[in-house]
Amino acid sequence: RRQRQMCIRDRAWGIRHLLDNVPHKCAAPMRNQLVGHFGKTTYYRFYRQEQGLFPKAQAYIRQVFKQYGIAEEPKFERYSEEYSYND
Repeated sequence: RRQRQMCIRDRAWGIRHLLDNVPHKCAAPMRNQLVGHFGKTTYYRFYRQEQGLFPKAQAYIRQVFKQYGIAEEPKFERYSEEYSYND
């Protein structure tokens, strides 16, 4: 019989203010890149906190910040821990 493993995944919520401190000349293309990657529906679900961002999505956003030379870490509105069991 296999043992079930529990894992904790941090979810970030809210990207409404994600680009507030980004220079305007970078903010529009960054937003377009995020919408292109996640799709318009998912992007706005993140924006309205209807859906949280798992670590993989958070890492992608960090990569976009670095790509545009933004040294500041992306700031999300809140975080939560999700517990899941792997069978």
